[in-house]
Amino acid sequence: MDRGARGRQRSVLVERAAAVTEIFFFQKVITHYRIPLFRRLHQQYGWKILSAAQMPSSSGLKLVHDEPYLHLIPIRFLRNDIRYPLTSCSIIRSLPHAAGLVAEFSLYFPATYAFAASRRRGRLRRLAFHTHGPNLTRDPGRMTARASDAVRLRLFHAADIVATYTKAGAEWINQAAPRVRTVAVENTIDVSGPRQARAQVTAPQRAGRPQMLFCGRLNAERNAPLLLDVFDRVAERFPQARLVVIGSGEDLPALQRGRALRHDDERIVILDRIYDEHLLAPWFAGSDVFVMPGPGGLSINHALAYDLPVVAFHSGSRGAFHGPEIEYVVEGETGSLVDRAAGAAGLAAAVMAIAGDTDRLTALRERIRPFVDDRLQIETMVRNFGVVDRALRA
Repeated sequence: MDRGARGRQRSVLVERAAAVTEIFFFQKVITHYRIPLFRRLHQQYGWKILSAAQMPSSSGLKLVHDEPYLHLIPIRFLRNDIRYPLTSCSIIRSLPHAAGLVAEFSLYFPATYAFAASRRRGRLRRLAFHTHGPNLTRDPGRMTARASDAVRLRLFHAADIVATYTKAGAEWINQAAPRVRTVAVENTIDVSGPRQARAQVTAPQRAGRPQMLFCGRLNAERNAPLLLDVFDRVAERFPQARLVVIGSGEDLPALQRGRALRHDDERIVILDRIYDEHLLAPWFAGSDVFVMPGPGGLSINHALAYDLPVVAFHSGSRGAFHGPEIEYVVEGETGSLVDRAAGAAGLAAAVMAIAGDTDRLTALRERIRPFVDDRLQIETMVRNFGVVDRALRA
């Protein structure tokens, strides 16, 4: 065998040795809305999901243990907080040598730094990060936000590909670090569930018109008590208006006190948290507008799956620090965005502009469905993750 042939043979052997045979998707916690995605990624690409075999005792979170794609590993937690696993290196050691890793990205998460370092040293054969993109929790002009984004970009350079939740995240990375390979996966829930539940509704829960709906956690960040001020303004013009709030959390007493101060106004309906889609569907089907007085995430996708327009504050310095899904609230197409300085009056004006005009509301609902079909189908997300699969197996 001549020298050239031996060189080509060595190249083939090196290429085979470098080939990724399995891909694992690392998640801090298996949340139920991700289950349809995990199933499809396993069916389509053979991906397995890495997660904790045991959760912190006080987390209140549940794991799903009976799925064939799950690869549960022991993870110790720092300060009993799911964001801070202490044994990042044990996660890497649990992977087969010829494995590629897709990792949920967070600067709060020590494993993020361990994964990047392992990829640089060659311990991880391939690495992808799944991320929002820029820091979405601070005003972009502040020093802390710029410092945070600089660290993010440095870590992204260690990955073979970065999968962003939405197109805006990929565009930000491409502008700031053109050498980082990106793909926008379009983060979503399985919208077929809400759609099927909506199709089975025979008696929508409508108590008045317009009917405003909020469904989500009632923590301080969500600012749910502001909904009462929004309702007051809408009810001045539309006495038959209704506000429906579904959820539980620390702000629930404030909502209940606010309702009591309004003489227990029956037009304000406050319900405990509901997870069963078939119990939620009649309330979504009977409502006109989904109103978010604080930051939103996949609750936006949930509302749009019911063809329900979303009214929210702008993101960032002009409003709340939303998740990347705020990109799916498009003025005149899927809802309306309001400057935070306008407060409850601004949200109320947007609600009345949409729900107070039957023709406009109907046209908006008709535009939401093709928008969801185009961008928010879970099949779209799985197909976009195929770019990640090919990058890691290349």
